[in-house]
Amino acid sequence: MDLDVTVGGIRVKPLLSVNIQYGDVIYSQNLFTEMKFDGKLFNVLDNAGVIISKINSCHNKKRPRDIYDIYLSLLEEGALGKINHLAQINPSLNENLKNYSEKLKSDWPTYSGHLKEFGVNDPEQAKKLLLLGR
Repeated sequence: MDLDVTVGGIRVKPLLSVNIQYGDVIYSQNLFTEMKFDGKLFNVLDNAGVIISKINSCHNKKRPRDIYDIYLSLLEEGALGKINHLAQINPSLNENLKNYSEKLKSDWPTYSGHLKEFGVNDPEQAKKLLLLGR
């Protein structure tokens, strides 16, 4: 989405904004953490934030890294529990997570290949975690 910054009615600087899926959930549930880099503090998505921001894009053939990012995020302690909690309080997210799991099951060879591409030696072991218990 283009955002125009104006001062006194004059366009000063064009900016671009990216719509993050479930941004409302990410901000209302504080799904970010502070990270220090080069002496500056930044807010970055926590593991649950990464997962819910990528549950649709991971099905895009042009984004093979997204399923790997979801896998890495799920390896962190507490991530799956947090995702399940968010699904309980947000029916839309819950439905989306069900659809995500069904798509993984129906086209597992593609996702398995993507995981191998990023160094996961045994994608079958990753499958149970990636299916989120669904």
